Amino acid sequence: MEKPTTERQAMKLIVAGTLALAMATTIVQPRPALAWDDGHKALALIAQAPLDAEVRKRVNALLAADTDSLTPHEIAGAAPWTDKVRDANINGARQKMRQ
Repeated sequence: MEKPTTERQAMKLIVAGTLALAMATTIVQPRPALAWDDGHKALALIAQAPLDAEVRKRVNALLAADTDSLTPHEIAGAAPWTDKVRDANINGARQKMRQ
């Protein structure tokens, strides 16, 4: 036996509203942007591509001389350095980045 049209429409509205609410809460929830590290690395490699050999050598020397242990000392590995500083909360970096 088929339900009356108004009852079926009401059920469809309830289902649609529930789905919309579920999607909205999923989208709005704060979460870390996990792709940022990969995005920073990709941009670093793109930026490195047109460098002259001498400039690339100097950039690599600067990175090799870096003394911190947050990131590898090559251009793609060092690209997400600021995110690593923030995540490690070095010298209150999280608070400073929120201001």
